Amino acid sequence: MNRRPAAMPLDEAVDCLKQKVEELAVHEYGKNRQCGEISYLRQNLQEGHVVLQEDYSENFTCKQRVKIQSAYYATIMVTLFTAVACYNIHDGNVIARNYVVVTDDNSHDERSIYHCNKALITDLRSEGVEVQHVHNFSDGSSSQFKNKYTAQNLTEHNSEMSSTADWSFFESGHGKGPNGLGGTVKRIFLLDVYHGQSDVYDAESFYQTAKKLFPSSIQILHIPAAEITALTRWDSARPAAGIPACHYLHV
Repeated sequence: MNRRPAAMPLDEAVDCLKQKVEELAVHEYGKNRQCGEISYLRQNLQEGHVVLQEDYSENFTCKQRVKIQSAYYATIMVTLFTAVACYNIHDGNVIARNYVVVTDDNSHDERSIYHCNKALITDLRSEGVEVQHVHNFSDGSSSQFKNKYTAQNLTEHNSEMSSTADWSFFESGHGKGPNGLGGTVKRIFLLDVYHGQSDVYDAESFYQTAKKLFPSSIQILHIPAAEITALTRWDSARPAAGIPACHYLHV
């Protein structure tokens, strides 16, 4: 039989409520400030500045039209790194470009994030976009974005990617991915597989099929897993004091 918890004295309940309201007010202020900041940046982008809102989508489970029984238990997962890049072209118009980076590496760690962002910047420059400064926006996941490795990436961003950068972390529960890109891609992929049009075995086959399904609306990039795991320069990353509580990094 479940027992009801003991009643809290009224004065303690009032103090607890005041504390929670204060925490909510700080959270709401941070959320509104961040939404206003990314909106302002997008509407007033300087030439050479790029806004990148990025996040990992849930991994895609490879599907085939016909498969042997053992394949049901030997599923292969493909990582989808989604991003929307906004930049200002010469006539003053702000362009939004949708990206999905595909890889067999499922680590979602600092190496993967570094290579995905490098691939985005490289592709933008190949399309003639000037990239002098990058404004990164992501959620505050400590295992992915908000950690000492991101801080190290920012300190070396100019030397490795020929541009400066800053990083903003959304409040908890906000900034969970740009425009539902991952869900849209996976839904259309599954329909294509179930209609008997394609098979997906790994990131390479996903990439080749995606280029046909999304010829212009979404830019699909592919990074081999070996390229991601080969880079190990973060072994010497220094601890970044206070980073769990911060919402903005700039070097």
